[in-house]
Amino acid sequence: MAFTVILWTLLFCDIIIFIEVIFMKLIEINESYLSQIKALYEESGWTAYLADDEKLSRAIKNSLLTLGYMDDDELLGFVRCVGDAEHVVLVQDLIVKKDYRRKGLAKKLMKEVLEKYKDVRWIQVNTDGENEVANAFYKAIGMKDISEAGVVSYFKWVAK
Repeated sequence: MAFTVILWTLLFCDIIIFIEVIFMKLIEINESYLSQIKALYEESGWTAYLADDEKLSRAIKNSLLTLGYMDDDELLGFVRCVGDAEHVVLVQDLIVKKDYRRKGLAKKLMKEVLEKYKDVRWIQVNTDGENEVANAFYKAIGMKDISEAGVVSYFKWVAK
């Protein structure tokens, strides 16, 4: 009896999660979603984006692609890419609302990016080296550590 109840509960929870994903819609988002985008950044502690609304709005407007999953009017997660769409695409942001993580949204967003830019020579994403969850996720979807390409990446950090 207890096993049946636990199994039923697990099946029921999976069905609810499945139903939640089905009713979400994928749309191209723009700077009109600024307040919801900022809320996602803030929830995840990505504070560098929060200081200047005009700058963030321009960054979104000038992006190559910004896709988001919506549940009615609520932004649940989004991916933002920059680049030329011919030789290079950088996945600048991939972020999902905490309550919706581990439900396949990030994977679906990355699948859209990888499919749209399947002929682009170099698709890159940067993440924290210590973030085991993010690193495992990117490896699981077929991304490779940059060192495997025999290249080195350099950056200039402008702290503000």
